[in-house]
Amino acid sequence: MLNPRLDGIFKTIFTQHTSESQLALRSFLEAILGRKIIRLKLNSNSGIKQFFEQRDVDYDISVTFDDGEQAEIEMQTFSQNYNYQLRAEYLVARLMNSIMKKGFSWKKIKKVHQISILGFISNKNDNEAFHHYVLRSPEGQILSEMLNVYFLELPKLPELTEEMIPQLNTVEKWGIFFRDADNLEKIELVRHVAETEEGIMAAFEILGGISLTQRFWLWQTKKLIKECDRRSDLEGAMEKGITEGQLAAKTEATKKMLSDGVPYEQIAKWQGLSIAEVQEIADKSNQ
Repeated sequence: MLNPRLDGIFKTIFTQHTSESQLALRSFLEAILGRKIIRLKLNSNSGIKQFFEQRDVDYDISVTFDDGEQAEIEMQTFSQNYNYQLRAEYLVARLMNSIMKKGFSWKKIKKVHQISILGFISNKNDNEAFHHYVLRSPEGQILSEMLNVYFLELPKLPELTEEMIPQLNTVEKWGIFFRDADNLEKIELVRHVAETEEGIMAAFEILGGISLTQRFWLWQTKKLIKECDRRSDLEGAMEKGITEGQLAAKTEATKKMLSDGVPYEQIAKWQGLSIAEVQEIADKSNQ
C-alpha cells in the first residue's frame, strides 16, 4: 500500500469525484466533528488573499457543509521547525476571515473547523491522541465555539492488535488507517478495522486501487527523497550552527549566483561552503 500520510496520496483518497471518495470524506468528517453531515462541497484548496502582501495558504482539503459551516483538513506527516499549534490557529482564523464580506451580519457567521492529522506528537502534556480546542478563559469558560481546531496525533494511538479492534472509537479507527495502512505487517489488521466502518473501507479500497498505479509510487519515492534531503541539509546546517531560515537563504543565494555564472570557487568562498556543497546545490537545481 502507498503511504496515506503523504499529502498527494491523502488528497487522492478524499477528493475524487466518486461516491466512494465522497463517502470516505464525509465519514471522516463526521467522526472528527461528532455530527451528521448531509452534503458537502469541495472548495479551492487555496485561501483567498485579502491584500497583496498577505501570506499564501494552500489547504490540503477545504470543504463547505450544507449548513454553511466550513472545514479545512491538513495532513502533516513530518515535524517542522516551527510552532504547529500557532500555524493551526492562523489557518482557522484565516478560514473565518475568508467568509467575512463587507456588510456581513454577525448573526450569519457559521462555525469553521481546522483539522490536523499529525505524524508527530504536538501536545506533550498528555497521552490523548485526539484533541478539540475552542476559545476559552483560563477558568474554562467558553468564549465562542466558532473557531474550532482538532488535532489527531497518530504516534499516540495504541499498538494495533486483533483483540483491541472492538474497543476502538471511530476517530481512533481512522487514525489507525492513516498510521498503519502502508505497514505490510499490519495490513490484514487494518483491513479488519476498515470492515467495521463503511467510510474507512471505502478509503481502504481507494488506497488499494491507486497503489496499483506506477505513477503514484514514483511520486511517493520523489517525495520521500526530497524530505530526506531536506532533513539531511538541515542536520548538516545545524551542526554548523546555521538555522533553517539561514540555510534556505544561503541556498537561494547560491542558486542565484549559479544562474549568473559565478564560478564555483568564488561562490564557495563567499558563502562559506565547500566546492562539493556548491555542486550539490547545482545538481538539485537541475533536477
